[in-house]
Amino acid sequence: MNLKEKKTLETFKILISQTPSDYKLRREYADALLEENLLIEALEQYKLLLKIFPQNADLHFNVGIVYEKQKLFNNAKTAYQKAISLAPDEPDYHYNLAFIYEQEQNLKEAINEYKITLSLDLEDSNTHFCLGCIYSKQNMIDLAIYHLEQTIKYNPKDAFAYFNLAFEYKKLKELDKAIDGYQKALAINPDYSWAYYNLACLYYEKGDVKESLTCLNKTVELNPKDIAAYKTYYSILVYLKEYDKALDIIESAIMQSPDNGDLHFAMARVFSLTNEYEDALFHIEKAEKNKDSLTVSQTEFISEKNKIKSYIKL
Repeated sequence: MNLKEKKTLETFKILISQTPSDYKLRREYADALLEENLLIEALEQYKLLLKIFPQNADLHFNVGIVYEKQKLFNNAKTAYQKAISLAPDEPDYHYNLAFIYEQEQNLKEAINEYKITLSLDLEDSNTHFCLGCIYSKQNMIDLAIYHLEQTIKYNPKDAFAYFNLAFEYKKLKELDKAIDGYQKALAINPDYSWAYYNLACLYYEKGDVKESLTCLNKTVELNPKDIAAYKTYYSILVYLKEYDKALDIIESAIMQSPDNGDLHFAMARVFSLTNEYEDALFHIEKAEKNKDSLTVSQTEFISEKNKIKSYIKL
């Protein structure tokens, strides 16, 4: 509902005060409140209407939406179940109930409700996508691929479906198909930094270091706070012995996350490799001060620290 083109909330209040028994108007008001995310007020209006129309499935459904937005999932489930009991052939009711079951980690019932949704509307791409994601979590790769492909069939512009489909092909080690999926996701959403990161990993796995670095560069350009991408970028550059570039990358990462122990440890290692031991010691000590974010083993850390200190003493 476009409130600018129709009635404002204040206009609704005035009209309802003048004609309190105009239930159609009150329903429009409740829907407008829901659209504006005024959940308590919307719920009050829906409950008033349900006292008069207790068998109205759509009212129960909208009550469920309010509870869902409030994350009162048990209440939402009860409302959706009531809506379904009154109108069992409405696919949206089953879809929303399936979503609630997902939030409760009751995947068996979620799958059942999503399947009912598809029996009522086979071309519902959202439902296919949700099933694909559930089957992916259960590592049922064939079913995940099937439903993600159905998602794309009915919604060819779904970048997330291509992304998830690529992820499934990556599990199967079908790297070319995975790369194709990520590329198609990026064709739809060119700012999808995670797709660039996954592409970088795939290219590196295939031995195409140049493309891998290009994708990593794009990843951190789009998402400067992606610390995992910086770490991967740094690791490849160190492997290539491009230490100056590695230092630049870690420095950029530290600017984003100055208290990240892993980044300071990485910086220390590069300085150690370039025989700049005073700088290496500075960063190894910074890493130690931020040990809560260190993921390297204590043995590895102590070894690196002792090595740096030994060179300073020489």
